[in-house]
Amino acid sequence: MVRAWVLNDLPRWTIIGLWAVINAFLFTDTFCSFTYGDRYQYLFYLTGYGLPLAKASAKCINFNCLLLVLPVCRNIVSSVRNTVGPNCFRTFGRILDHNITYHKYIGYTVVFFSAVHVYGHCYNYFGLVEAWKPDDPIAYSLSHLSAFNLNESCINPI
Repeated sequence: MVRAWVLNDLPRWTIIGLWAVINAFLFTDTFCSFTYGDRYQYLFYLTGYGLPLAKASAKCINFNCLLLVLPVCRNIVSSVRNTVGPNCFRTFGRILDHNITYHKYIGYTVVFFSAVHVYGHCYNYFGLVEAWKPDDPIAYSLSHLSAFNLNESCINPI
């Protein structure tokens, strides 16, 4: 029973687990760099967690869109089948037989991260609009900074 699961399902779940770990790493790394990075501290003050949420989900969308077409490209799947040796073909062939399933998983992930991305931008917009109100003097001052003595705001575009 265990041997059959190892032969049939372990390679598939290994690839799905690796893909999930890469997505989690990309999201966490980008989220932390926009939350704790010195370069974006003023913009983070105005937008809150909407900025890192939108940027991290955008990074995951880019990665998953890169992977989206790979499972359904017949030339790539055929060339991988031809280059794998006969000993590995059984296990690797079973992985390639699930190419439409992988395509669906990646597509669902793109939809999920797109919804998170849109939510992040809505949250950003709310934070930037609220920054123009004089209730918070720091946010109000940051919204009125001008870039190179022009009448444009360099931090708050709204």
